[in-house]
Amino acid sequence: MNTEFQTRQAEIYELEALQKQARKAKDWDLENQLYGYHAELKQWQQQVIINQWQFVLVEWFATESAAERLNTVLTYGIVGFEQDKQARNKFVTQKHDLRAPITKAKELRFWTYWRDNAQCAYCDKSLDKSNSQIDHVIPVSAWPAEFMFLAEDISNLVASCKSCNLKKLNFLQLPDKAVKHVEINTCLPKQNSLSEPCLNARQEDCDTCGLASIQVMCNVHGQVQMQLCKLTAMKKYLGHN
Repeated sequence: MNTEFQTRQAEIYELEALQKQARKAKDWDLENQLYGYHAELKQWQQQVIINQWQFVLVEWFATESAAERLNTVLTYGIVGFEQDKQARNKFVTQKHDLRAPITKAKELRFWTYWRDNAQCAYCDKSLDKSNSQIDHVIPVSAWPAEFMFLAEDISNLVASCKSCNLKKLNFLQLPDKAVKHVEINTCLPKQNSLSEPCLNARQEDCDTCGLASIQVMCNVHGQVQMQLCKLTAMKKYLGHN
């Protein structure tokens, strides 16, 4: 990384520490102000990463194998391992205070369960509302702050039962099955990076579909609020009427 990037990274860490202090002091005006600065720096930082680390992102999204994705980020030194007393591989915890907020978390859960057929990626157990969780294949704690956007991508998420997720923690355990990338920032879920138009939204409405939310059926959580075009996707891919 270049000097400017390292300087900006130090500024981000400092802002995160100040945000933490502002929250403790319940100084919400200061926290909001710091949040704005932080967001601008993170946006700049992500663009730098996209420009300078394109080869990592290309390799990451070129495969559906969790093992190959892990090898990519290990090879480039983005994440690392240490061993515990039982000689198990444990991800090294990166030092940063704030976790990037997950955008569209409800939709991420929906499409992760859809992609994994509501089955645990580790033991194949069928999931329901009482035992379902979303697991980060490479734990959030293992990623440096500047790559948190990739840590929270659906390509690093799998459906998991509570038992498997609790046992895994931040130790190395990879799902045997494919972990496909699904584009969820467009109207229909996609198993590849090809661009497709929304099938039931007018072109002028379709900016991640600015249409009214309605109730649809998640195959784990039951009724959830989703956008109108997502109902078409749900009917098409989950088979509900």
